[in-house]
Amino acid sequence: MSIETPASPLTLTPTSCGLCGSDEAEPLAVGEDFERHSSPDTYLAVRCSRCGLVYLGQAPTPSELSRIHAPRRDTWFLDRVRRGILRRHAARWGRVLPHDPLVLVVGPGAPAVADILRSGPGRSWRLEATEPEWACRSSEAFPVRTHVGLLQNLGLSASSYDGALLIGSLERVDDPVGTLREVGRLLRPGGRVLVLMANPGSAAAAVFRGRHWSGYDFPRHRALADPATLKRLVARAGLAVESITSASDPGGWVLSITNLFRDWGAPRLVTACLGPSSLPAIGLAGLLEGVQRWRGKAGLVRATLRLPGASGDTS
Repeated sequence: MSIETPASPLTLTPTSCGLCGSDEAEPLAVGEDFERHSSPDTYLAVRCSRCGLVYLGQAPTPSELSRIHAPRRDTWFLDRVRRGILRRHAARWGRVLPHDPLVLVVGPGAPAVADILRSGPGRSWRLEATEPEWACRSSEAFPVRTHVGLLQNLGLSASSYDGALLIGSLERVDDPVGTLREVGRLLRPGGRVLVLMANPGSAAAAVFRGRHWSGYDFPRHRALADPATLKRLVARAGLAVESITSASDPGGWVLSITNLFRDWGAPRLVTACLGPSSLPAIGLAGLLEGVQRWRGKAGLVRATLRLPGASGDTS
């Protein structure tokens, strides 16, 4: 099966480590945009030799971002599973928030995340969403603020929010430290942050690391951190870690397998039977992730952060 890709390459720019600023790195993986086929480009993921952050060696320029973030429509069943996972994590995290909290949802897809929470654990929350102007918004049923670069461009008031959610956000920003630092500035004393991001230290990443691991999401994910690296990133941003662990994500397996089969030119039927719309495949991946979670090698990094000196129970 051949896969058509657009004829025109993206405009790319060299990058350096978003944690320590070094450009000394070892090659980790070479891949393509298997999921959306936005260009014929080949991308290199590298690991910083100094701090361990995984990042994209060359990233698309801002003018290309709307092109690479076109919505994907073949993951409807997996999306339902992931919505349930998000609701569970948000409900657990929200136990320490005050009554009627004001919560900021940050990053690409923030309005969609807020929509999910409004029908679940966030029904009593006052939600605001902020995302880059190039992102595809699903709803404007609550305040949505768009920006070109970092949150600083929005002029949000300091110490205004009881909590902030970064769900799949840190992977896609060019300055994860600056983003977390600004989120910390926006929090009230005792405010909490929930981070969920793809885990480059997961078992799925180890199996598919060289090319097909879905966590690379070439070329959308610019930086990836395992729990140890995320701790360093959070400390650099001036926040404190309350808890950090790995969390289950069946999508890490089924999407990686789909990338592999598409790259090999497997028949569409084979890919569909093992892909993100297959209930048996997702169920099997969920069982596998349960084992990996026990080992600390599940597909997501889940971190609860707070302002240093703020008191409260860990989640």
